[in-house]
Amino acid sequence: MLLWQLRQLFLINAAAMVIAGLYTLLRAEPMVAPGELKMLVAVMAHSAAVVWVLGRVSSRHVGFLHAQGFTRDQIGWHTFLASLLSAVLVCSTVLLLMVTGLRSFVADHVFESPWFPFMASGEYSLPFILLLGYAIVLPLMHYAWARFNQPFGGAASGWMLMILGLVFLIWSGSMLWMHRLETTFFLVVAVSYVPGIILLTVACWRLHRTMEVRS
Repeated sequence: MLLWQLRQLFLINAAAMVIAGLYTLLRAEPMVAPGELKMLVAVMAHSAAVVWVLGRVSSRHVGFLHAQGFTRDQIGWHTFLASLLSAVLVCSTVLLLMVTGLRSFVADHVFESPWFPFMASGEYSLPFILLLGYAIVLPLMHYAWARFNQPFGGAASGWMLMILGLVFLIWSGSMLWMHRLETTFFLVVAVSYVPGIILLTVACWRLHRTMEVRS
């Protein structure tokens, strides 16, 4: 089932990997988080596309999956795993270009950036921060999509939670980029995301497990 879901995501993930790779190679300035707000927006766009593709499964498809022996739990967790692997593919592309030195070589020899190769190792944390961004955004979007597709309604609470979470993520990232957040406060904000990610993941699992999704 996981391979079937990844096949549906192939074009989207391939395009995201190419765009992330080109941006990494063509960026002459150091890519240090949280200054790469453009990449945060790209994470949101890619996450939205992944959730939309995985959420288009109709009741006929779900019936077929049940007939093949897959339970609601398995369908839900395979959906999350396919989303996570999509995020890992993009972040791994960026990390690979950095650790192999290709990113530094292009910036140094093609763009003649004065920052390289000295700043190369300072960028290594960015792919992992992007992966954290995926871990925040994907549960928010999955939850909103699942609530939207419930036959009893209740979409407003899901969309509002997603919007508030994304606004808070962008705000905290931009404030840190402009050095307007103290380190202690930012750590409190960052740590607060961890239980939020866990709670949203559990909420999505319960929706997938107990509710019928509208075709």
